Amino acid sequence: MQIKIGLCTPNPGWEILLSQEGFCFDIIEENEEFDLKKFALVIPNHEFVEKNKKLLLEYITKNGLVIADKETFPIIVDIGVHKRKISFIIPKGNSIFSNLGLIDLYSEFGIPQNNSLQILDGDLHIYDYSKQSGNVVILPFSINELILNQSSARKRFYAERKELPSEVVAMVSKGKIRELISSIIQQNFYKLAIPLVQKCYYPRGRENAFIFRIDTDFCSAEDANNLYALCNKYNVNATWFVDTKNEKMLSEVYSTFTQHEIALHCEKHKVYKSFEENYKNILCARNKLMECGIIVKGFAAPFGEWNASLGKAIKDLDFKYSSEFTLDYDNLPFYPFFDNHFSSVLQIPIHPVSAGRLRRAHFTDQEMVQYYKSIIDYNFSRNLPVILYHHPHHKKLKVWEEIFAYIKTKRFWNPTMHEFAIWWSKRNRNNFSYTYSNGKIIVDTDDTEVDFRLLYFQKGLAVIHSNVSYKIQELPFIMKHPVKFNEKKSMRQYHWRDSLNNYEQRKAKKKQ
Repeated sequence: MQIKIGLCTPNPGWEILLSQEGFCFDIIEENEEFDLKKFALVIPNHEFVEKNKKLLLEYITKNGLVIADKETFPIIVDIGVHKRKISFIIPKGNSIFSNLGLIDLYSEFGIPQNNSLQILDGDLHIYDYSKQSGNVVILPFSINELILNQSSARKRFYAERKELPSEVVAMVSKGKIRELISSIIQQNFYKLAIPLVQKCYYPRGRENAFIFRIDTDFCSAEDANNLYALCNKYNVNATWFVDTKNEKMLSEVYSTFTQHEIALHCEKHKVYKSFEENYKNILCARNKLMECGIIVKGFAAPFGEWNASLGKAIKDLDFKYSSEFTLDYDNLPFYPFFDNHFSSVLQIPIHPVSAGRLRRAHFTDQEMVQYYKSIIDYNFSRNLPVILYHHPHHKKLKVWEEIFAYIKTKRFWNPTMHEFAIWWSKRNRNNFSYTYSNGKIIVDTDDTEVDFRLLYFQKGLAVIHSNVSYKIQELPFIMKHPVKFNEKKSMRQYHWRDSLNNYEQRKAKKKQ
C-alpha cells in the first residue's frame, strides 16, 4: 500500500512542520471529493471537521489515525474544554516528550474535560482518544497559532552555571513543538505497524551541518582580517553579513574575502515598522555592495528582528534567504507564512547566543568554549544544524579556535548559508511517495540525489535510497539518543538582569 499523511488546508502551521520534517503528505483541498482511506493519518482543520464530521468518524473507526488540536478536537470527540493560559511547560519525566525539556508556548490551552481519555503527557495535556480500531491524538493548543506566532521576548538559555546568558528571541519554542509533533507521528505509525519515511535533512553522506555566521557591525579591518584568517586556518566556510556604512571596508576588506560568502546586514543598523523604510534601507545597502562587485543572496536583520514589513521588503528585493532569531531559533529552515501567503525567502534559524551575550553574563573564555561545545553536541544529537554567530569586534579568537578544532573532530558538512539554502530549497521541492507491502518498502521520486530516513518508533532509523526495494528486517537500524539539557522553570522567572539587558538594548537602538 502507498503510505501518506493527509493535510486539510488552509493549515499553514502544520504545512511548515510537515515540510520541515520532510514527511510524505498530500493536501486535501476543500472542494475535492474526499477519500480518506488512502491516508494513514489525517490532520484536519476546523472547516473540514464542521462539514465532514461523519466522514471523519467513519475513517477513525476503520483503523484511521487523526491528530486534532484545539481548533478541531472538541468537535470530533464532542467534549467540553477548560480554557487556561499556559506560558511554558516541562513535560513529565515518563512521557515520550521528556527529552524536550522546557517548552515555551505562551498560548491559551483548551484542555479536554473527560477523565476517560488516555494520558500521553499530563502536564502538556496531550491525550489519546480511541474509537474502535482508530485513534485521535488530542492537542490542547493550536499548531497554526503557535507556529505562525511572531512575538518575541527575552529568554535565558541553559548553561551549567548560575548566571545564564539571555537574548530577545521568538517567544514560542517552535523547534521543540516540531520535535513534539514528529514524535507523535512516529508513535502513531508504530501503532499501525507501518514504517514512516522522511527526507534526509542533509545531502547524501552528510550527517550534520555546521555553519558559521558573522555579523560585522562595529567591525574594524583588523578584526575582520584576523577572523577571516582563523576561519581559513581551519578550513571553515563562513557567511559574513556586512553593514555598508564604511565603504572603505567594502572595497578594501570584504571584497577580498573571496573564499567566503558575503551577505547583507544593513546600511542603518535598524529594523523599521514600515515596508517603505525597510525597503529603502536594504536597497541602499545592496546597491553599495553591487558597486564593489559584491552580489548578495542572503540577509540578516539588525538585532535579529523580524516583522511582516521586513519580510515583504526582502521578498520584493528577491533575497533567497534570511535569518532572524526573533522569528525562530534553533530549528530547521522554513518558508514563513504571513499576509495570507508563504514567502519565497527561506528563513534559516540559528542559535541566537553570541560570544558578546556570554561575555555580558560574565562567562570566562573556557566557559564560552564549554557552552558552545554543549550546543554542538545537543544539536547534532537532534539532527539540527549547528549555526553559531559572532561579531568580530568582540574578539575572542582563542574561543573560536577551540570551537573550530572541536568541530573538526565531528563528521559534518560546512556550507555557507547560501549553499545551505540551495540544498534546503532543493529538498523542499522534492516530491516522493512510498509503498510498503509484505515487509518490503520502496521510495519513488524523480530526484535521486535526496536520500530518505526510515523510522520505526522503537527500532530507530535507517537511511535508504530511492527506487530501491528494501526488506525492512534486513536494514541496519540505529537508535539515536538525543542530548537533554537539565532546564528549569526558573529560567523563565523574572530576573533583574533581564530589565538591565532590555534597557541596554533599547539604548543601543537609539544610537543607531
